[in-house]
Amino acid sequence: MRIFRQSYKINFCDRNDVLVGFDYEGSCCEEFGYFFSAGKDTKASDEHEHIDEKALPEGLVFDTEFFNEKEEEAGFMHEGAMATFRLYKPSRVRGDRAMREQERQQMADGDLTEVFLTLFNWHNGYYGHGFSFTVGDKTIQEGCL
Repeated sequence: MRIFRQSYKINFCDRNDVLVGFDYEGSCCEEFGYFFSAGKDTKASDEHEHIDEKALPEGLVFDTEFFNEKEEEAGFMHEGAMATFRLYKPSRVRGDRAMREQERQQMADGDLTEVFLTLFNWHNGYYGHGFSFTVGDKTIQEGCL
C-alpha cells in the first residue's frame, strides 16, 4: 500500500487502485488523524494498540465489502466519529485450500494478515473532515467525520 500526503490531503492506495482519501487540513478545537490496528474496534485513544505504518506487512489490499462508521466518545470534545476500512493479504490463488490453511496458521501465530485503517475526528461540533473510498471511478463510500 502507498500513502501519499499532499495539499492538506492524505491518500491510501493499494495495488488494485482502491483509494481511501481523507481531508487532512487541521483547525483549532479538534483532534483528527488516522491509525492502523489489528482490531476493527480499536479506538483512537488506544494508542498502545496502534500499528506503525512502517511495520505494515507488504501486499495488503482493501476489502471493498467492509466499511464501518460510528460515533465515538470524544472525551473533552463534544463530538467524535471514526470510519474504519479493512486491509488484508489475499491468497495468491483464489480457492487454494493450502494457501487458506497457511493464512489461518499465520493468524494463529500472530502474523498480521488483516489490518484496519481508521480515520477519526474529535471536534467541538463545528469542524469536519471529508473522506472517500473509491475503486477507479466508482465511489464505494464517502462522508464527513
